[in-house]
Parts: sequence; C-alpha cells; structure tokens
Amino acid sequence: MPKSQFFAFISATSLFLGATAAQAQSHWRIEEHSSYGPMLSVAVEGEITRADVQTLLTAIEYGSDVQNRLLVLSSVGGDLRAAIKMGRMIRRHDFDAVILPDHRCLSACVFLLAAAVDKNVQGSVGIHRPYFTSGTPNEIGREIRALKAEAVSYLEEMNLPARLAEDMFSVDPGKVRMLTDRELEDYRLSSKDFVAQESDTHRMMGDLNMSRAAYEAFRADLNYSCSVFMGRPTRMQECVQEIAQKHGIPLGASK
Repeated sequence: MPKSQFFAFISATSLFLGATAAQAQSHWRIEEHSSYGPMLSVAVEGEITRADVQTLLTAIEYGSDVQNRLLVLSSVGGDLRAAIKMGRMIRRHDFDAVILPDHRCLSACVFLLAAAVDKNVQGSVGIHRPYFTSGTPNEIGREIRALKAEAVSYLEEMNLPARLAEDMFSVDPGKVRMLTDRELEDYRLSSKDFVAQESDTHRMMGDLNMSRAAYEAFRADLNYSCSVFMGRPTRMQECVQEIAQKHGIPLGASK
C-alpha cells in the first residue's frame, strides 16, 4: 500500500480524535478497509503519562497480526521518559505517524513522532525543554544533563540529528518554539526514516528489476505527479497506476 494513499485515507476519515485534554489518554482500534486491509490505529492525545506505555503495549499485543500500524498524534507533551519508552516500542513495531490538520505535537510528543518510520505532518510541531516542579539547583542541573544525554542517545538511535536535542533544551519550558516546514525537514521529522527508505529502495529495485537511476526517475515522477491528490485516495491510486504504466512497471508491482 503506498504511504501517500494511506495518509490520504487517514486525513479523509480523521480517525477518532476528540478526547479532551483532561482525559489525556491514548486509545486504539483495529479497523478493516476494503483497499488497505486491517489497520491498527493508536491515538495519543492530551498529556503523555506512564499509563500510555501500557495502552500502547496492549494495542500492539492485540494487533500483532496487523501489518499497517499508525500513530495519530495530538498531544501537548508530558512525561519524557514515558515517551522515550513508547518511542522504542513504536520503532520496534514499525509504526508510521500522522499529525492531522489543526492538531499539535509538542514537547515530549516529538519523541513519539521521531520514532515513527514514516512521518506525515499536516498539523504543527513545537519543542521546548522539560520543566521540573521540585529539587535543588544541583539536583535540577543533574537531571537536566541526564535527560539531555538520554534525548541525544535516543534521537541518534532513531536516525535523527542530535542537534534537535540541543535546540530543544535551549527553549525555556514556559515557551514553545514552533517548527517551520524547513526545520521539520532538516530535523528529519516530516519524512521517512532514511535507513528504512534505503532498504525499501533496494527491495523495490530488485522487485521491479530496475537500475537505481531508472527507479529514482520513477519515484520523482510519482511524487511530482501524484502528491496533488493527497486526501483523494481513489484519484491517488489512479495516478500511481498511470505513472507506473508510463515507466513500464506492471500495475500490481507499483503497489
């Protein structure tokens, strides 16, 4: 299933977001779609807490046979260490992520976005450093340094630049720095993990018996011609088929 069509379908249905911040709880469902098959969708809303770790684990266990897995993010942040624990589960189980229009992913939520294999940002993303409610200056200093070191290690594990942690910890916790489209691209927060992308490229080249140059030409044409149909799954699928035919690729192979 092309990811562009998958995200377009999610955008069109808007899934099941709608809990208030006071509820602040992740929830999930498995649904069947005629074109895409079963989908495990996990929505993370409100404040991230340790309880969300268990919710995600439960969703993964129930959806162990489901190949399409999506994280739907609309969170103001929360427990950073809980987010990192969830993030490792997200990457291990190959979740993609989407932030729908008019929704936000702030603070610790960014660590969930970072873990997704493919990231589709239609809403907004903001960063700042964690805040502390108690502790002496020395204790807070040690904890900030420890958290920053954990953040750097985690982001590198997710194939994201360590400078994201530096920039994150440079923003006062009482403020939020909203990231521009260019910054999202530079931090690799709005695209597919480059290791997964390279792996997919080599697999597709083998499946289609194409050279790297021919495959990249096909991919560029696909992105240029079909991206305008985001949000229109049927027309997107037709476009993919048209471009595949243009490049001499069997219709079934392009999917």
